[in-house]
Amino acid sequence: MKKKMIRVGQPYFSDLDISEITSKITLVLRSGCLTSGEVVEKFEKKFSSFVGTKYAVALNSGTAALHAILSTLKLSSEDEVVVPANTFISTAFAVLYIGAKPVLADCDINKFNVTAETIEHNLSSKTKAVIVTHVGGNPCEMDEIVKLCQEKGLTLIEDAAHGSKYRGKSCGAFGLANAFSFYPTKVITSGEGGMVTTNSKEIYEY
Repeated sequence: MKKKMIRVGQPYFSDLDISEITSKITLVLRSGCLTSGEVVEKFEKKFSSFVGTKYAVALNSGTAALHAILSTLKLSSEDEVVVPANTFISTAFAVLYIGAKPVLADCDINKFNVTAETIEHNLSSKTKAVIVTHVGGNPCEMDEIVKLCQEKGLTLIEDAAHGSKYRGKSCGAFGLANAFSFYPTKVITSGEGGMVTTNSKEIYEY
């Protein structure tokens, strides 16, 4: 017997969207290159330009984007990464994937995001990086968080999966490297997909 479900929502594509998407898929299928081809390169360039970073690298998911970023930091099992208590599970799991320890920071009761104060409360001599998530497209107070990370010598990473802007600057342009997701619940979708944005040539070429 098929289980009944209460749907929260479902994807909607207009006839115009479907026609445009179908035509683009057809171009890819006829190009002879299904992955990492010209279309992906154009998308990366447009995305980095939109966000305001020098580089963007497409991946298969937002989780993979976080995993890739953390892999560049060469952290050990003794190292800690502060992550929000209120976030999608991938933010913490990506830290576990590389063998480091995620430390949960509480969130502001009104904005649902971590703050410089809640992050600082969870810092230790083992802390090497901080990941902030702009929950639901509601941006964290980045001025204070950037200042804290600079003062403490910590790597700042943004989980900007929902997209947003802070004081006119795109979220995903504040950290050393930043992760986006193109899952169906995000602002734009490719079914599955992710992106890393960064101004670091070293991370881009990793």
